[in-house]
Amino acid sequence: MPKWRGISRTTTRTYCVNVYEAEKKKLKNLLQKVDKISLTTDCWKSKNQEMEYLVIAGYWIHQNWQLQKRVLNLVRILPPHRGLEIVDAIWCYMEDWDIESKIHTVSVDNASVNDSVLFHVKMYAQRKK
Repeated sequence: MPKWRGISRTTTRTYCVNVYEAEKKKLKNLLQKVDKISLTTDCWKSKNQEMEYLVIAGYWIHQNWQLQKRVLNLVRILPPHRGLEIVDAIWCYMEDWDIESKIHTVSVDNASVNDSVLFHVKMYAQRKK
């Protein structure tokens, strides 16, 4: 007989969400001090679940000249993921992190849809200036 009491899935979920929100708040405060941020994005499809995902990572140089990297979002996207859907997702999260005016560069892989992604990200960014 175990000497510990099990934890409900509701308690576990609440705890995980609270930790996520606290860490997100810390990162958001850190990003307010960043002048410029470079982004990378990538889309891929899981083999086992047949789901598609988009990851957005941010890179910047900290005030002590240390390279910093954080995964800003990892989200499920619905197929087919065309350029505008990816741009909308990227821009939505950039606004959520309040960094849309700080974007310095965006790096993507060589998927054909990324030409459209970069074009529209640039247009969004120019409207924000």
